[in-house]
Parts: sequence; structure tokens; C-alpha cells
Amino acid sequence: MKKLVLYFLIIITNFLNAQCWQKVSMGSHHALAIKNDGSLWSWGANFYGQLGDGTSVSKSSPVQIGFSQDWSVISAGAGHSMAIKNDGTLWAWGFNKYGQLGDGTHTDKNIPTQIGQVKDWVFISANTYFSFAIKKDGTLWAWGINGKAQLGDTLVYFRNTPTQVGTASNWKTINGCDEAAVALKTDGTIWAWGNNRFGQLGNGTKNPRTFPSIVGVDKNWKELSCKVSHVIALKTDGTIWAWGENVYGQLGDGSTIEKLIPTKVGIQSDWKFITADYGTSYAIKNNNTLWVWGSNLGNGSSVAIYKPKQVTSIVNWKTITSFLNSAAALRNDGTLWSWGSNELGQLGDGTTEWRFSQVQVKCPITDANDFESRIDWKVYPNPSHDILYLNSVDNAETLKVCSINGKQYEVNIEKIDDQLFQLEVHNLSVGMYFITIGNETKRWVKF
Repeated sequence: MKKLVLYFLIIITNFLNAQCWQKVSMGSHHALAIKNDGSLWSWGANFYGQLGDGTSVSKSSPVQIGFSQDWSVISAGAGHSMAIKNDGTLWAWGFNKYGQLGDGTHTDKNIPTQIGQVKDWVFISANTYFSFAIKKDGTLWAWGINGKAQLGDTLVYFRNTPTQVGTASNWKTINGCDEAAVALKTDGTIWAWGNNRFGQLGNGTKNPRTFPSIVGVDKNWKELSCKVSHVIALKTDGTIWAWGENVYGQLGDGSTIEKLIPTKVGIQSDWKFITADYGTSYAIKNNNTLWVWGSNLGNGSSVAIYKPKQVTSIVNWKTITSFLNSAAALRNDGTLWSWGSNELGQLGDGTTEWRFSQVQVKCPITDANDFESRIDWKVYPNPSHDILYLNSVDNAETLKVCSINGKQYEVNIEKIDDQLFQLEVHNLSVGMYFITIGNETKRWVKF
């Protein structure tokens, strides 16, 4: 009987450990996710530091970013990442050639870097070399590449700090479409601007716009999603509409003909969630079933389909995110699943194998607390601001404090007792550091 109880407990523990995910965002070759404890994780390509772990080494399994447990919003772009904390601060890292991080430079960052000092950000969208964010007051801000007027500020040169788009203060959400953008206002209207060579602005023409222009006259739009060259949008009545490029059937109207205005997808009116990708569209119904159309990723084959088709018989899907033929979806039980292109480990399943069907992204079993407990000495509090303590240290004279780039810093050390030392770290800049004693190294974050 004891063995049966033990086996049962092990099964329950493993099951609960798999139910840890709260949010996920798929970039072009990397992904971000937030666990239920508010910690931030990433995996996939890391050439520009877009994973935020202080390295440029790609990872095929989730790695934790710092030790903070107060992350609330995430968005992964083509080569950069963005996030908002519970306090409303905005953070960015990764590729920054065009100023898409918004920190006033063009230097790549491999750890989260705070953008400005304001604490009123509520929505973000990391795109292909440009970024958007919305503040609590409903104003819209943009920065990054702007050669096709995708920032919507009437100009065509880049910005490396957040720049307000117009004067409206009723923006709700926004998505970038490679060389264009579409946004939803709180009054239920959709607006679009930028390049329009596939009709993705939805205004009946292929003429570009350098500033926000309304899409049609309807005021009952609820959600929207755009990637590269087509848009899908959800109305409050549960219907889906689409426009733009349609070569793979991604508009879902049964054809491969592009549409210059919003076109209804089927006759169903029970949709609740949507997301677009290059050549593919996904949606979830009120009954929590997952559907796909276009290039048909995730349905066990790569044969294009031109109308919505259910992906699996599973009926507990919650949200889905996709970018450049890689997708990740959360179920209502907190498990995370992914499929599609995986050459750089962006599916997070520990491999680099292409997946035509869903594979689970397992919950990491190592977090900051586990890391602390596996070594003989401790550093706390972590993160900290002015004072850092070292506990149970026998050879503190070998202590070294180095940045993630290997630069060593001198810090003032005060001995409290035989096993407790106090470090003054207020002079160090905000960021991640490595503290080494003997042959052991501990990560520490200065905020």
C-alpha cells in the first residue's frame, strides 16, 4: 500500500509541476513565458541577447530571466523582447540596431533594461524591428524602424525612444504587420497605417498611410491580430473577419484571392480568441476548441487549407501565439504546448526538431530558490539595491563580483560575524552580476 501511495504522489506532483504557465509570447525564433509565480522565462534563438539571460547562447528549453517574480505582460518580436512589470515599468532587451528597444541607443542588450522611468505602461507589442506601447491614459507610443511609416507618426525615419502617435487617448491594443500596423480603440473602431501592398490596411486600396486611418465604419470590433501581410479581427458578436494577403488561404474564405476590406470568415459566431502568423491563422471557439486555416501548421501535416479546421480533439485551449511558422498555446489547465518550426529551439521542448503536432513545454524544475539551496553559501536579498549579505562563507577573501561581460568590480565588505558578511553595492549599476567565491559562482541582480 505504501508503494501505491508513493506512486500516486509522484504522479500528482509531476502533473502539478506541468501546470505552471500563465502567459506566453512567440517571437520569430524565440519565446517568452511567465509562470504562475510571476517569474519570467525564455527559450530559442539568442544571437542578439533576446532571451535576456546575459548570454548570446540559444536555448532549446526554458531558462529563467533574473529572479524577479513581478512580471505581468510580455511580447516577443523578431529579435527583441519587451515586458511590463506589476509596477507599470517597461523593460526591453535583444536586437537594437533600429532603436527598437527604446532606450535611446542602438546597442543590443542581453538582460532586461528599463525603458525610461515612467510607471504607467499597460500594453506592448514587439514587432519586426519596431515597437508599440500603450499607457494607462490610453495614449499610443512607438519607436524603432520607420522606413514604411509603420510608426504612424507621419514621418519615415526611425525613433530610438518612445514617441507618441497622434493625440488620441483611447487606444486599447495594437499589432505590427512587418511594414504596417493595426490598432483597436476603446470605442470599437480599428485603425491602420504603414505599407499597404497587400491591402492589409483594409481601406479598399493599396495606398500606404503615414498616420492612423480608420478601417471601415463598424464600431463593434473586439480583438485583432496581424503578422506580416494579413489581418484577422474578432467582433463582439463572435464573428471573425480577415483581409490582406491570401496566397495560402490564411483569410479563411475558401479562396487564395487577397482582400482589400474586411471579409467575413465562414458563418460561425462562436469565436473568442484569434491570432495571425505568416500564411496561417488560428482561432479558439467558446467551447475551447482550437482551429487553423492557411498553411495548416499544427494539424499533423503541412497541406494548406482554405477554411477553418479543428486542430485536435482537445477542448481546453485558452490562448495561442504564433510567429514565423512557430506556435505556442496555453490550455486552461496551465499546460503549454508548441509546434511548427524549431531549428533554433523556439518550441522549448529541448530539441530542434520540426513538430507538425503539439509537444508539451515542460515546467522548469529549477528556479531561484532551488539555485540558492544547491550551494553551500547564500546571497540575499536577491535582487537587492544597496546592501547584499553573504551567509556561511569560509573563504570570503576569494570573493569576486563581476558583470555578465566579465568586468570585475570592487565592493566594500564588512564582516558581521564568522559566517555573515555585508557588501555595499549601491555604487553598482542596475543589472545582473556573478559573485564568485572559490570555485562556486552565484547569480545576483541589482535593481
